[in-house]
Amino acid sequence: VISRYIELKKKGRNFFGLCPFHGEKTPSFSVNSDKQIYKCFGCGEGGGVINFIMGIDKLDFIEATKKLAQMYNIHIESTKDDVKSSNLKSQLLEINHQTVEFYKKNINDTAGDKIKEYLYKRGFDDTIINEFDIGYSFNKPNQLLKHLQQMNFKSEALKKSGLFFENDKGYFDRFRSRLIFPIKNRTGETIGFAGRITDKNNNIAKYINSPETPIYNKSKIFYGLDKSSEFIKKENSVIIVEGYFDLMQLMKNNIKNVVAISGTSFTDMHASIIKQYTDNINIAFDGDVAGKKAAIRTGYILLKNSIDSKIIEIPENFDPDDWVKSNGADIFLDSIKIAKHTINFHYSLFNKDDRQSINNFIDEAINEIIHIKEPIFREISAKRLSELTNVSEESIMLTLNNLIKKRVKFKADVIHEEIRDDSTLLEDDLIRLCLNKEKFIRKFIFNNIDTNWIKSDIHKEIFDHLYIHLNADDGIPINLILNKIEDNTIRNKITDLLINIEKFSPTIEMAYDCLIRLEKNVLKNTLNDLRNNLKNVNQTDMISIITDITKIENSINELDKKYS
Repeated sequence: VISRYIELKKKGRNFFGLCPFHGEKTPSFSVNSDKQIYKCFGCGEGGGVINFIMGIDKLDFIEATKKLAQMYNIHIESTKDDVKSSNLKSQLLEINHQTVEFYKKNINDTAGDKIKEYLYKRGFDDTIINEFDIGYSFNKPNQLLKHLQQMNFKSEALKKSGLFFENDKGYFDRFRSRLIFPIKNRTGETIGFAGRITDKNNNIAKYINSPETPIYNKSKIFYGLDKSSEFIKKENSVIIVEGYFDLMQLMKNNIKNVVAISGTSFTDMHASIIKQYTDNINIAFDGDVAGKKAAIRTGYILLKNSIDSKIIEIPENFDPDDWVKSNGADIFLDSIKIAKHTINFHYSLFNKDDRQSINNFIDEAINEIIHIKEPIFREISAKRLSELTNVSEESIMLTLNNLIKKRVKFKADVIHEEIRDDSTLLEDDLIRLCLNKEKFIRKFIFNNIDTNWIKSDIHKEIFDHLYIHLNADDGIPINLILNKIEDNTIRNKITDLLINIEKFSPTIEMAYDCLIRLEKNVLKNTLNDLRNNLKNVNQTDMISIITDITKIENSINELDKKYS
């Protein structure tokens, strides 16, 4: 599959080529056909064949699976649970489709003329209104519900659609007396809705959105991506805006490589999704104080995920919609050319003549930079901060490193564990033992491990994926597991452990030792807690704690014989 997309050459057991997920001149992208995994030693990306198709063709799991099935004429079998889940999702999609048509009919009704007039005044025409399937919900309690009930949808699907709410008098339409924006996934299917009031004098919430449903997760959705994805690829850049009207106005003015964050805060998941399309990101949020703060917050989330985005300066009291409508597209396009890097934009909000103000900026910036995962991006950001403030790069890096150490120590205190390299290595070995071909070793781990012994969140999640397969005769179905894991960090960690697993020669004695040391670490942490508690207890409690300490000490001494 991978060789259809990139040229691969065999070196030893593996095949190598230029990574399609980041630019490189020396091949560091490795494919192992025995294990059915790929791993880039440059950018860290790794996974199985479905992950590759998802990444290279910008598809979700189901779409990538279907594409592979079509490529190789494979029939996909469905279980009863799959059919049930599929039926629910199909019903929800059809309910949403009918809802779109229903609200569109409302806006084209003579009663909807006022709403059309409102949209015309905002600079929109029928072409853009129809392109985005804009509709309207009249101020009637259950008009949509009655309409959908006539179509024989299952009550479970109607309840889970998010279109209705329940009170002591029954079920009612969630969206009433609002302009309706259908929210669509990448393939153009309607998965949710947003409703906006049109009366400024109305004191209810300006916007409401669909709640989370089996087909709608707002932290994974960009409004308008179904229409803009090809333009984003073509331009190799994207503009991120906040509002639905912002996006529509830009598209109306032929600025097509744009997405909106669909009525929610920008998340790491958003960063992960948009990174699949381009690393050239411009943020265009409202020009007021709240908009600038949101833009900076978004910029730092992108920076945390190794994307150095830029922020467009929107004039105060304007949003992109108003600005473009008032001044035309050219001024907006010119503003992209002078957009500022996140840290530079952040700095522009502070008083350069006030040393205390600059110190406050440095503190705020450093507290964001420590979250950046990639050391190279962290250093580049520290250098930019140094150049802006005339504070030496060495001082900023020293402060950063001290804060990072404190964060690690704090995290260790919270989970009552000393963060040490040997602890991580021990949990790495546990996962490698679970991935080995010898069933009796895997079965021993299955029968004896307590998952509370695993303290690393990453290793615990990996083990959760592996646990059910430890008794399998044919070994762990690693390709299946990799392809189902959405979290890049988890998936890349598994491929890291797998890529050189041949150098790891597992024995049952290693499994004994691994479990003993894991349990011993937990007991020692408990012991330390009890000893600390002795300082602040009365005589009665002290005797009880000393008894517990003695029991745990005896347990630790006996551990080495536990599996003999």
